[in-house]
Amino acid sequence: MPIDAESYRIIPIDQHIECVDTIVSWIAGEWGTSSLDEFKQSLIENRQCPPTLIAVSEDEPIAVLAYKLYPSPMQGSLELWVNALYVATSWRGRGIGSHLLREGVKIAASWDRTQLYAYTEVPQFYERLGWRRLSDDDVNEMHVVEIRIR
Repeated sequence: MPIDAESYRIIPIDQHIECVDTIVSWIAGEWGTSSLDEFKQSLIENRQCPPTLIAVSEDEPIAVLAYKLYPSPMQGSLELWVNALYVATSWRGRGIGSHLLREGVKIAASWDRTQLYAYTEVPQFYERLGWRRLSDDDVNEMHVVEIRIR
């Protein structure tokens, strides 16, 4: 059941820096990361990408969207990717991830980007929001999706 967007807000992570450890533990628990300290710094200080966004309810983080630069699957040039989109388990199924991703696309467009990519195991989620599937990795059950934003 969708949740009223007024019950949470989406802000850059630097406006609620004390939640960074929670965010890092979510992402490390879901996907792992080679260096927690390095990843933590990238969430806060990556000036080459839009700021990491978090959804907070009553000052508690409930979701995160982080970006990174990574080679394009087509040209190999560095492009903007969704590095992580995560909604806390108890908040899933309420439209928060969709809302956060739509806001993230708007912010990416304001950074002079023409497209945004994601590497995901749930391409249908992105496709419902207007993204298109570019490739499938059947061995790892992962997919590259893209949305044109300009």
